[in-house]
Amino acid sequence: RCGPMASVPAQYMLRAVLLLAVVCLILYAAASSYTCVAESNVCPDGSIVPRSGPHCEFICAADNTIRAAVLWNAPLHSWTGIASEAVDFLVPLARRLPHLALVGGYVDAYIAELPVLDQTRLATLRERGEKFSKQNADMVHIYLTQYDPGSYAGDATRHGLQDFDYRIGRAMFETTLVPAAWKGPMKTMDEIWVPSTWGADRFVAAGLSRENVFVVPEAIDTAQFDPDLVPRNRSILPGSEGRFAFLSVFKWEERKGWDVLLTAYLTTFTASDNVALYIRASGHAGSDPKYDYDMLLLRLKIAHPPKVVFLPKVSMREYLQLYRAADAFVLATHAEGWGRPLMEAMAMGLPTIAPSWSGQTEFMTDRTSFLVPTTGLEPAFSDLPQIINYEKGHEWAALSPASFAKVMRYVYEHRSMAVSTGRRAREHITTKYSREAVAKIVEDHLARVISRIRARRQPRRVQNMRHEG
Repeated sequence: RCGPMASVPAQYMLRAVLLLAVVCLILYAAASSYTCVAESNVCPDGSIVPRSGPHCEFICAADNTIRAAVLWNAPLHSWTGIASEAVDFLVPLARRLPHLALVGGYVDAYIAELPVLDQTRLATLRERGEKFSKQNADMVHIYLTQYDPGSYAGDATRHGLQDFDYRIGRAMFETTLVPAAWKGPMKTMDEIWVPSTWGADRFVAAGLSRENVFVVPEAIDTAQFDPDLVPRNRSILPGSEGRFAFLSVFKWEERKGWDVLLTAYLTTFTASDNVALYIRASGHAGSDPKYDYDMLLLRLKIAHPPKVVFLPKVSMREYLQLYRAADAFVLATHAEGWGRPLMEAMAMGLPTIAPSWSGQTEFMTDRTSFLVPTTGLEPAFSDLPQIINYEKGHEWAALSPASFAKVMRYVYEHRSMAVSTGRRAREHITTKYSREAVAKIVEDHLARVISRIRARRQPRRVQNMRHEG
């Protein structure tokens, strides 16, 4: 009984031992809820990932009820909306779905522009896709594709869709109708995921059962699209110093309403206004935004227009800086399946202007954005009959340049209110459409699907046991 501990009362020693035991139990419980083996680069499910840096976080897949092998078919080939959507689905789901695998288009140059952790997770999912097997009879096998329904027949042969327990198609369309050629292939799927309630109504009207159409919104990396983390560099918008900068990002085509946007801007502002419109437009072969703009100036007979700048293609880092440097975002689109640039602008805290029709109404409200009323519907695709071979009858929103001009002028003149709206927009997108928020929607829904599948299997197992008995 010699030494420094001899003078410590027994009850205090007992309390210390009990406290240490409790701490150990908490640490053990926290560790056992994950399957991370830090000293190894082999995950419990057999997949191999790098062992350095933050990559261990990836193999720490939390235990959950998703005992299913999910084969996800997505086109990760370029900076398109569908590729960005796929990345923002797959990266958070990689931790939630231990047996998630990836197949489909995969372009290294595109992947290389993504954050390092995203690259690592996608590479691991792709490795699993190359080894994907449907041999485990105890596992539920689910197939999900983000390719349009026109590809479903080919996929049925390529991936053996008949051997999956459940087949899901991700689809969206921008007009009042769903292409007739999609209707048959969609009915070969057990379920169709659409991004918005507006879209769900169109697909049900096309003949799908309401119970087979599920709304899964798009997600966005709100840690990347964060105005607090992107430095404000006004020089990325040439000539913007001292000016109120409107930004618009879109594909140069009729559907995006470039003529409505420019007409609204050119007729409500003048060269004497401290304002500028910056357009980052991609386009199909043969499109010439600058020529179309010059012709519009002649048609409107405007000799001294307000400042308009067409921006070149930029890197992802510069793309974020465009949003950070702008004062407001505007898109005079006739129709959207979702409207990803609008969500990006709102995530960056910008006051955002768009029509009150189509997919963007899922995440844009009068409190979080500036919605412009439409004037009804009009025929769609009038300028591309030789390219888009859809049946007649497709319509989209008819837009008034005067209505857009009024809202743009209002945002320009009421800047403090616009800034407040932008802050609410950021909060709204972060809360409801972050990667983790949407991944939770997907995980919960798949858990319900798996439960139904296992319930259907149970009677067969009981019957087999009785037969064997």
